Amino acid sequence: MLENAKYFPLGEDGILFVIGNEINIEENRIIWNIARRIKDLQIKEIKEIVPAYSSLAIFYKPESIKYEQIRNLIENIVNSSENLDKEEESFQRNIVIPVCYGEDFSPDLDIVTEICSIKKEEFIEIHSSKIYRVFMLGFSPGFPYMGILDERIQVPRRETPRIKIPPGSVGIAEKQTGIYPVETAGGWRIIGRAPLKIFDLNQENPFLLSPGDNVKFKPIDSQAYSRIEKGEKEWMLYES
Repeated sequence: MLENAKYFPLGEDGILFVIGNEINIEENRIIWNIARRIKDLQIKEIKEIVPAYSSLAIFYKPESIKYEQIRNLIENIVNSSENLDKEEESFQRNIVIPVCYGEDFSPDLDIVTEICSIKKEEFIEIHSSKIYRVFMLGFSPGFPYMGILDERIQVPRRETPRIKIPPGSVGIAEKQTGIYPVETAGGWRIIGRAPLKIFDLNQENPFLLSPGDNVKFKPIDSQAYSRIEKGEKEWMLYES
């Protein structure tokens, strides 16, 4: 299994396990399933486990465990585990994110629809009709990298990033869509905004989304945006 997998040392205390170099849902599932199995072992010599799209970095205590031992651990999990490319039901969450695609919240929607040669209504239908996988979190606290976008609405990043993007802004770039959790600079094309806190330090778990989640966007108008923003706990995030 995973005949093309490769291993690379990361300094004196890390190992990088790589199974591909593309944004691929199946490979991402494999990586996260391996990461969960390693985490479940609760090996005290392992300091940190960092999954990405199709790679897994593990940092360990070199004074008490060796590179070869970590590599053998990964190989044993790969060789002895079945259905690594299948989602584990206990980790599946189906989450609805309300999004207002109104003009005030979507400064790039006009240029995106022009590039894609479609109408705004068609873009909104395409973007909100698909279920997206959260591949990983990064860039800024809780920023979800999600995909894969329908080919009809795949566009490149902006040539010049914006200096300030409001929290909750929904963007697209190439094959992915994402939500900016905090105000920050960014180069993704902004096509809407969600009235929810994607990152909230006041919560026990500050991240609304987690890798492996299934996300679907629900179009709302500006009035609904205001209501949800004021009382977001009333919004039902999880689908049955």
